[in-house]
Amino acid sequence: ASSTSLLEVYYVGEVGTGLGPTLEFYTLLSHCFQETSHQMWREVETCVLDGKTYVVAPNGFYPRAVSQNESEELSSLCENFTFLGRVLGKALVDNRMLDISFSEPFFRWLLGSQEKMGLA
Repeated sequence: ASSTSLLEVYYVGEVGTGLGPTLEFYTLLSHCFQETSHQMWREVETCVLDGKTYVVAPNGFYPRAVSQNESEELSSLCENFTFLGRVLGKALVDNRMLDISFSEPFFRWLLGSQEKMGLA
């Protein structure tokens, strides 16, 4: 989609719209991507907060390896990363920050300055 409209979020039953709820939405969405249930990231360590388990990545998030033979798992992972890409794109267009830090190799790959991802 080539929409240039600014995303503005409001929560049903709560007073207020605008920047506050919108920033909270981006923060909540960022945290959702960090949940271990999505199996998106290499898990160095985890923490439990409010009954949900999150990946802790002191050096930034790096995609976990998955076998190409696991087509269902790979398909789900691709869908999650496609959605993350759309969220990143919208955040960039709207000049919003996401509460998620990527590892340097992954970030360089995202920017297109590296052809392949690797830790070495």
